[in-house]
Formats: sequence, C-alpha cells, structure tokens
Amino acid sequence: MAKIKSKKPSESEVAKHALLRVMRDWSEDAYQAGWQDGLEVTIWGMILKWEGGDTGVHALDAAMFRYLSTKAKGWWVWDEAAGHPAFLPLKTWKAMYSELLKALKEAQAQNDTTA
Repeated sequence: MAKIKSKKPSESEVAKHALLRVMRDWSEDAYQAGWQDGLEVTIWGMILKWEGGDTGVHALDAAMFRYLSTKAKGWWVWDEAAGHPAFLPLKTWKAMYSELLKALKEAQAQNDTTA
C-alpha cells in the first residue's frame, strides 16, 4: 500500500490555526461562548494594554496572542455573513481596528455633546 505524502504545514499555518483555537478557548473560558461578540477587539485591546505596560491584564495570554498573531501574520475576526471566523492579514486587521476606534471615539464625542 502506497503512503500518501502530506505537505508539512508552514510555521505561519500552524500559528494561524493555533491562534484560532486559543481565541475560541479564551472565549469559552471568559464568556462561556464559542465566539463572544467583539472577541477579536477585546483580545487585541488586551495585547495593546499589555504592550503599553498595563499590569492589570493577563500578561501570559497577551504575550501568547501577540506571538501567535505575529507568527501567523494575521488575526481572526468574526465574519457575520459567513457565520464563522475569518482570517485577515495583520495590516488589514490593524487598519480595521483603527477605524473602529475612530468611530467609537466619534460616537462618544457625539454622546458627550448631546448629554
């Protein structure tokens, strides 16, 4: 019987799938949900706080997510239309995150002026 050769996954492929698994596990542990709404934003914010020196975040978790996202060269986000997570290149995710923060700040400023 002939052996079927399988292609060895690249380091970035392994990191990509590991990142998805730990994001889902983190969601389950923290929220008892397979993918909590806004999970990708919450975890990314935790990474940024940790990198900024915030000692109130889960340092090991933040470091793990940063490591895996760097190795994977991307980040998982919830794709509402598809009904499952989708992988984005880091550059795309960072731009998306920046736009989201900008929109949130604008909404907050609008609320502050009407309150």
